[in-house]
Amino acid sequence: MPAAMAPVTLGLRPTTAAGALDSAQGTQAAKLRQAAEGFERALLRQMLKEVRQSSLSTGQSTVNQGYSQIADDHLADHLARTGGLGLADAMARQMIQQIQKAGLTKAP
Repeated sequence: MPAAMAPVTLGLRPTTAAGALDSAQGTQAAKLRQAAEGFERALLRQMLKEVRQSSLSTGQSTVNQGYSQIADDHLADHLARTGGLGLADAMARQMIQQIQKAGLTKAP
C-alpha cells in the first residue's frame, strides 16, 4: 500500500503516542487524551454523587458525607485513569480523527 494510503493509527495514551507520532502530534494527542480523561472523570464524579444522594444514603452524618465525597473523587480519578467507561478513549479517538479530516495535522 502506498505511504499516502496507509491507515492512520494513533496511540491515545501519552506513553504510546510519542512512538507513533512526531513530537507535535504526540503532544496534541496527549492533550486531547488528557481533556477527554478529564471529562470522563467529571462525569463519573457526578454519577457517584447522584448515587450517594439517593434515598439509600440518607441518615449519614456530615463527617461521613465528607469522607464519602473524598472516596468518590478518588474512585472517579482512578476509573478515568485506568479506562473507566471507555468514554475518554472513544472521545479522544473521535477528536483526533476530526482534526485529521479537517487537515489541521498530517497523518503519521
